Amino acid sequence: MVTVPTPEKREEITRAPFVHPEVGEMAAYLDTEGPIIDVQVKPTDSNMFCKFTLTPLEARELAESLRAIADEAQRAGWSRKILADVRKNYLPDATDDEIRDRLDALTERLGERIHGFRGQLSSQAGRQLLAEDAAAAAGQASGALGEVVDQLARLGEVSGRLVEAQQAFSDLERLHRASIDKAGIRNT
Repeated sequence: MVTVPTPEKREEITRAPFVHPEVGEMAAYLDTEGPIIDVQVKPTDSNMFCKFTLTPLEARELAESLRAIADEAQRAGWSRKILADVRKNYLPDATDDEIRDRLDALTERLGERIHGFRGQLSSQAGRQLLAEDAAAAAGQASGALGEVVDQLARLGEVSGRLVEAQQAFSDLERLHRASIDKAGIRNT
């Protein structure tokens, strides 16, 4: 009698492209050993092929390593030319580190559309920097106006109290004048 091994039962959890649908695919499965992630890299119109499996922990470690190397590579990509372009046209008072931080944040929002022609910032990215600075300036102006409004409101409260005090002094003056007149004392 021949014994045939039972087929491996794997329940698919989710599936996603690897970088891009034309590059490869990832699929997460729940199998007898627990959750695993199969990665298949097979770029379209290429003879290249690679397949590997990761646990969720290994996938997270790989993601952290990729993020760290991507951050380092991105910061190195901010050449002297692009820093000078940004300083000249968009952020005249910023240091290199401040410009790099702004470009990093901008890249998070715009993606690769930040690089323009011949080592300069793209016009879209430049407009975004200008809009962010204008919004920050408007926010600061709004905050300053809010403080002035608060001070004027307090001044209004104080002026109301001063009017009350003036009225009390006027009443007191009338009372004293009446007392003086009643006593027959004349002012000279």
